[in-house]
Amino acid sequence: MAAASVAWELRGSTALVVTTAEVSTGTIERRIVASGTLAAIVAVEVRTQVSGTIESLNADFNSVVTAGQVLASLGSASVDAQLREAEAERSAAEADLSGAETAAGDARAKLSRAGALAAAKMIPGADFDAAKATLVEATADVAAAESAAARASAAVDRATAIRDQTIIRSPIDGIVVSRNVDVGQTVAATLESPALFTIASDLKHMRLKIDVDQVDVDGVHPGDAVTFEVAAYSSQTFRGTVAELGLQPAAAAGATAVKHTMMIDVANVDEKLRPGQRVTVKFNGSRHDNVVRIPNSALSFRPPADILTAIAETEVPAIDAEDPAAAGELRQVWEYDGKQFIGITVRTGLSDDMWTELMSGSVNAGDFLATRAAFERRSRD
Repeated sequence: MAAASVAWELRGSTALVVTTAEVSTGTIERRIVASGTLAAIVAVEVRTQVSGTIESLNADFNSVVTAGQVLASLGSASVDAQLREAEAERSAAEADLSGAETAAGDARAKLSRAGALAAAKMIPGADFDAAKATLVEATADVAAAESAAARASAAVDRATAIRDQTIIRSPIDGIVVSRNVDVGQTVAATLESPALFTIASDLKHMRLKIDVDQVDVDGVHPGDAVTFEVAAYSSQTFRGTVAELGLQPAAAAGATAVKHTMMIDVANVDEKLRPGQRVTVKFNGSRHDNVVRIPNSALSFRPPADILTAIAETEVPAIDAEDPAAAGELRQVWEYDGKQFIGITVRTGLSDDMWTELMSGSVNAGDFLATRAAFERRSRD
């Protein structure tokens, strides 16, 4: 405990005025304020699978689209040429296969006749063996022609798929919330390329993401109500419901405080809210009832240096660091007994806008702690 004496005579026509506040018993409920960003619950980025030039656009911002609807198309002249070439090669391969099958049929018929003649001793055995070899060769030609025809058919399928990919379609029912291309623009089929469109499935139900300090997580549960404000509608308060609390702390480069991600469901029936809008969220966090609480103004008070003339150190009852109740922050408050300020070390817990929980220390409910001290001019009455 630190004690300091006050020099009353130093100021002549002034008097020391000390304001105090009472330590009380009651409820502390932490009010949390955080910022976040609105987003669609399902938002799909549409990219191109082939490179090319945008030839036409069939959707714009705020367009309502259905799954499979054409959003844009790329120039397809070269792709069409590749498809025609593949189809021609397939036709040629199919013709070769047909010819090979005909030759194999002839060889099979000749072998049958040769077998009958050889059995009747009407032709030498060498002629029968030659007919058999011809059929084997013709059968191999059919297998090769079938393989070539299959490759040609696969090439047509590939060219057709590429041709289809020049038509950009919506993958889901929804609304276009962003368009990042114009007619004539060249687009590339790479992961680094920006999305051509972003489509939200339903803006009547949205989601809000915020990061909450770990000290506040225990007081929040799925289903809890929150309110939030949007700059575009400064006079209106919106409501949401806590949907999820992330178990894994949110990673943030250079961050010192540990935070957890909270997802909030938002009803947007009138579709006033838009994805990407920044909002300020307010909700109640941890709540402790029937606790001894210190006014925050007492925790922030320090006696001015010009009031203190001496400081004497005396022993303060130790706060056991192993005590389960000791898991808080060490702070200092000041009592004033009419003659001197007495510094008291306390350990604090949960705080709200007005109060801070007293976890341990030589302060009791009903005590008065200094919140302000200053010399003021005395009346000459």
